Amino acid sequence: MKRQKGQALIEFILILPVLLMIITCMFDIGSILYTKYKMNQTLDTVSEIFLNQGEEEANNYAIKEQVKLKYQKNKESYEITVSKKQNITTPGLNKVLGNPYIIEETKIVYPLEIKNEETNDINSKETEENNE
Repeated sequence: MKRQKGQALIEFILILPVLLMIITCMFDIGSILYTKYKMNQTLDTVSEIFLNQGEEEANNYAIKEQVKLKYQKNKESYEITVSKKQNITTPGLNKVLGNPYIIEETKIVYPLEIKNEETNDINSKETEENNE
């Protein structure tokens, strides 16, 4: 009977580090997913502020939310990227993902003038078709 208890204790001790590593990995991955979700919301808000109030207000909001903000102007659109560093605490996972892990979210937005021109073109085409 004593041998079986000793064997179970040794098996538990051998499995314990793996079990703890899996649990901490779950916390780290959950934290990354939650941060990614929050950054997606922040990106939506920043893009709305950028389109309606301008770049300076969007930068102020990004500073308040503690994210890095980057704009890239294309021909007819802006590519807005927010990024944030996330520390990984799990040994081994930080080697795989890198520490700190950088989370980025990107969105392409079109300024209002371009949207209005496209809408006017569509409306004028529809009225021409209706008149015929």
